[in-house]
Amino acid sequence: MNEKAPTISSMESVRDRFSKTSTKNLKRLTIISSLVPHAIVATSILCRASLKTNTLFHAKFIDPLVSAEVITKQFSDKSNSLLAAVGLDVYGTMPDKKAHFVPVGCFFHSDLTSVEKTSPEFPLSALTYTFANETMNVDTGDFVLAILGSILENKANVISKELVETGTQNKLILPRKGIKIPGANFLPLETTFLNNIHPYLDGLSGVPKTCQKVFTDADLPYSKRAKPLSQLTNEEATQLTSALLPYLSAGTIPRILGSDYELPMENPASPMRYTSSIASLGQFIWSQKMMGLFLGILIGDRARQLSSLVERYIEYSNNTIKGVQNLSVVMNETESQILSSDLFVSISNLDIPDTTFADVGRILLETTLENKKFVVLRTSQSISIAWTKEFSLVPTMATFLERDIPLISTSSTSIRVLDSSDATHTKIMETIRHITTENVPS
Repeated sequence: MNEKAPTISSMESVRDRFSKTSTKNLKRLTIISSLVPHAIVATSILCRASLKTNTLFHAKFIDPLVSAEVITKQFSDKSNSLLAAVGLDVYGTMPDKKAHFVPVGCFFHSDLTSVEKTSPEFPLSALTYTFANETMNVDTGDFVLAILGSILENKANVISKELVETGTQNKLILPRKGIKIPGANFLPLETTFLNNIHPYLDGLSGVPKTCQKVFTDADLPYSKRAKPLSQLTNEEATQLTSALLPYLSAGTIPRILGSDYELPMENPASPMRYTSSIASLGQFIWSQKMMGLFLGILIGDRARQLSSLVERYIEYSNNTIKGVQNLSVVMNETESQILSSDLFVSISNLDIPDTTFADVGRILLETTLENKKFVVLRTSQSISIAWTKEFSLVPTMATFLERDIPLISTSSTSIRVLDSSDATHTKIMETIRHITTENVPS
């Protein structure tokens, strides 16, 4: 244990349990982590601690709801390892692995309809930080990651509050107010607004003419439009906010204006500086299954990997906006491809890459289809399903799995099924009808 590293006083109830974990002969740590962004942050703390103590580690990412059979297989033939599961809901009966198994934020339940979570009030990053602090070695950077993870997980509780307050008092994080938009400190102003999808700005995202009008209405000189938003003066930022307001919906305003945090340990122009930007990049990483890249960045490989991540994110955002625009045309011109009810819409025979459908579906439900609960987007290769935030990921996944529909998660409100047959599509639509009429727990 590193005596200089901060501790989390409100984690006292689990600190003693972790301190008794036998790690004397620990030579290898095997981590099976959920691919949800805050779980990846929590996993990075374990990886960083392993590096400090010369412990071999292997991290693998899987969907947040998995069967006990899958977990058992992942952990087989690793009797010399300490096994950690991070941020998973596991259904089925787990074998007795008490000697080596540490459920660091691992949630179990016996079947698909009854969820029993262990220590749900603990942010995952607080759990992994406390475990690493008691059994390995941590530093201030790991504590910052614990704070970041709790912010991304967004749990309003005593532990999250303590993490943020401690970080603020020690200037490890700084409160920030203003426009929250990915790229605010590292992309030119026009690029930032044109490619923004978190949140999508209806009428601005992907519309250069309107963006320029907003900048003109804000009286921003052309020299400032080529610089990041963070380089505007307070007066210029206020003018830009006023010019933006007419284009923001009631649901968008709190997502783009308000409180944010910055991490002073990061370079001022780094994509990892603002927590709101990290949250957006995390969602992109989830949808594109780039967890290894994100983990590498969190462990410490910044410059080269961050540059690659930003390039891919801009390309993805541009493709997502084009997808939204194309689908708007499809819905207006080809009614024969559309199956619709009061609560859902299904659009078939799409000739659009499905890699953007997690965000395309979300944006459609926030804009064109704002009165719907589900949208189904079907290509010749796959079927993507997106839903509104009132339906939580794990119970929704469970309902589809109960009906033998194989799937992968692509965000907290979307999944993809790699089978586009008529039979599967029919089964999916029946499941959605069940969810929307039976009020599946959220």
